[in-house]
Amino acid sequence: MILLGAMIYTAVIIVVTLKIGFIECNNWTWANQLANWGSIAVWFLFQAVYSDLIGIGYVNYGVFSAFWRNSKYLLVVTLTVVVALVPDVVLHYLRFNYYPRLYNSFQQLEQYQEGRWLKSASGSGSASMILEEGISLDQLQSV
Repeated sequence: MILLGAMIYTAVIIVVTLKIGFIECNNWTWANQLANWGSIAVWFLFQAVYSDLIGIGYVNYGVFSAFWRNSKYLLVVTLTVVVALVPDVVLHYLRFNYYPRLYNSFQQLEQYQEGRWLKSASGSGSASMILEEGISLDQLQSV
């Protein structure tokens, strides 16, 4: 039962961190990346240390090392993360390309002006509509 609980909690830590840090985040900075990957790394480090201390983690003793001997652990955690994040990634893609918000339009316009433009799949993204009307990024930022 302890193995199952630790496996599920590991999957939850990874899913929540990836969802908040990469899917829902609009600005990726080095501090953001450090916090996201660091929190996952700290979880695994905590598990490794806590499960090998007899005096403190006597209930969880050896759980972390048992995970790595069991191939089902990696399979279940990986599948859980993928199944949990695929709907969010698809929704984010559809929302960004077909129903963009105003800040998505700014992002697309900024990418266009910097030469990193990726035209939306529909060809009717809000940034392309802004460009057709001849509005510059400076004009949009002053609004």
